[in-house]
Amino acid sequence: MTREIDIGFDDMDQDVSPDGNPEARLSVFDELTSNMEKTNLAKDINDSNSLTKIADIVMRGYSIDKDSRQDWEDRNEKILGLIKFSMEPGEFPFKNSSDAKFPLLLVSAIQFSSRAYQNIVKGRDVVKAVVNGADPDGKKAERAKRIGQHMSFQLLEQMEDWEESIDKLLVSLPIIGVMFTKSYRDFTKNTNACQLVFPQDLIVNYYAKSLKAASRITHRFSLLPHEIEARKRSGVFLDIELGTPTTSLIEDDTSSMDEDTQPPHVFLEQHTRYDLDDDGYPEPYIITVHEDTQEVVRITAAYDMDTLVLDEKKEKVVSIDALQYFTRYCFFHSIDGSFYCQGFGTLQGPINGIINTILNQIIDSGTWANTRTGLIGSGLSLLNGNSTGTISLSPNEFLRVQYTGDDIRKEIYEFEHRDVTAGLFNTLALLIDAGKEISTIADVLTGQSQTANVSPTVVLALIEQSLKVQTAIYKRIYLGLKSEFGKYFKLNRLYLEDEAYYRVNDEPGVIAKQDYNEKDCDVVPVSDPANISDTQRLMKAQALLEMLGRGLNDTAIMSRFLEALQIEGTDEIKVAPPQPPPPEILQKERELDIKERELVIKENELATKWMETQSKIIELQTKAIKNIADAEAKEAGPQIDQYKGEVEKLTKAMKAQGIVMDAIRKQADATKAVPTNSGVE
Repeated sequence: MTREIDIGFDDMDQDVSPDGNPEARLSVFDELTSNMEKTNLAKDINDSNSLTKIADIVMRGYSIDKDSRQDWEDRNEKILGLIKFSMEPGEFPFKNSSDAKFPLLLVSAIQFSSRAYQNIVKGRDVVKAVVNGADPDGKKAERAKRIGQHMSFQLLEQMEDWEESIDKLLVSLPIIGVMFTKSYRDFTKNTNACQLVFPQDLIVNYYAKSLKAASRITHRFSLLPHEIEARKRSGVFLDIELGTPTTSLIEDDTSSMDEDTQPPHVFLEQHTRYDLDDDGYPEPYIITVHEDTQEVVRITAAYDMDTLVLDEKKEKVVSIDALQYFTRYCFFHSIDGSFYCQGFGTLQGPINGIINTILNQIIDSGTWANTRTGLIGSGLSLLNGNSTGTISLSPNEFLRVQYTGDDIRKEIYEFEHRDVTAGLFNTLALLIDAGKEISTIADVLTGQSQTANVSPTVVLALIEQSLKVQTAIYKRIYLGLKSEFGKYFKLNRLYLEDEAYYRVNDEPGVIAKQDYNEKDCDVVPVSDPANISDTQRLMKAQALLEMLGRGLNDTAIMSRFLEALQIEGTDEIKVAPPQPPPPEILQKERELDIKERELVIKENELATKWMETQSKIIELQTKAIKNIADAEAKEAGPQIDQYKGEVEKLTKAMKAQGIVMDAIRKQADATKAVPTNSGVE
């Protein structure tokens, strides 16, 4: 996961030269950073006794951890025996008896993995980055999008084994209860790598609380002779003779090793702590030992500068955390709080064993009922001289016998066999139903339930209740994926090129190494642990669809609905391009626009004339009022009535002019109100 670090065994505690001479002894910090390119620290240990001592410590720790989980290994072996189907007949209660196995565990595993797998790998999206903190300019969101796309591309395209490893993991995890993945950098291919590790091959003390808290983690693996030779030539392994292997990775299976001309060798890669520099503080190392010869072949540092804590002067190690290469995937946490989790094998195993027993009893009973068994008296002699009394006849065939009595049936006694009781069948059905309840294999999930007349809300409620247990399990898988993705994020931060290219839906993309240096985003799985089934997602999307036009983001609602339908090419139909109106509509719009402009001009002209006329009327009205006032001051008579009549005429003229202007305005408004896309043909 990181480049190896040389500790400098002999003079780790020497001080830095006060004059700053570059040829003087470096500080602890400089010593650690300058030796990070070392491949195998075992080369610097010339004392063979020291390597032997280290190997003894590794083997002793391995034995302690293996013994602590012996009961778990025995239970796990029995569980795996329940799913190993064999065509060989049984030996009990009689030879060639039935040895059938009911596939309860296997069906449970298939049902779980089929739902979990399609929820984890959704098309080409596996990882997404979540922004932490405020993002006013949206730069964090853009970087998070690039990280999610690039890491998804790495997992599905560059890392050839990742998707297959996840598929195998999800099949085995429900049965065994715990599985592991190993994340590291493959420098030969210059890419991240993933290795699926079964719990039989990862030995941790049974009472360890977690991988991080474990005092030792031992990975047991095998290498072929040519792989070992390549590691020797590249300096990864010490060039020592390992002899012919006598140990197999599969215990108690050495029958084929005698015939194999290239048998694999078994190695123990132990992630542990050891004080190589004798400073009183054990540092994390990875020590690889050949199991047969118990020879140390490699020692590498299991830490980097991110996990190293020094004092202020950088002269003394305060603490060092070990790098975590392995990720644990847990199904059910063990009831006794141990490290190895439990699966359906622990819960369904006893039930499956009883089902197998009852099933074989029913089959054996049928075998007895369909065959004849009994006794033959000494007075009846078979001409073929068969002393056992076994007779095999074909249709239309008779066998000659020697008998002088009056009734041959008196010399033959046939045993009676009882039929299988109904209680045995009822017990079998009860146990099968109980096993299904444990694994929540409900009919509504397998498509066998009759839900034609049931409302979608009721179906969704049934599915939700059926998946309660599996939703909790899937959240644990979600946490495991998040931890594994975090390891790949760090590997990219350390080893990615300055600019890396990738493709998303055949579109090229580029990401900078600097994008992984920021600490303002987290990487998490795209999958939602609360939505395992397609029906759940579709029902929720349908509920959102009913909220269109209610002030929410209608575009986002339609986007989620299309994603729930899992229709390919949704980007092409999310935003429809605007359609141009027909030519006749455009022509009608132009005509209405011309009329509207003409009415506006006419309205302006009439308004100007109306203002001029109104001014003249007001002027005449003012004069008339003045004349009336002067006449009233001088004399009364018909002259005053004449002036008043003229004023009334002027007032009526102003009202008539206003009525005309109102009519023109109404006509203009009616013209403007005509819709431009009325569909006129």
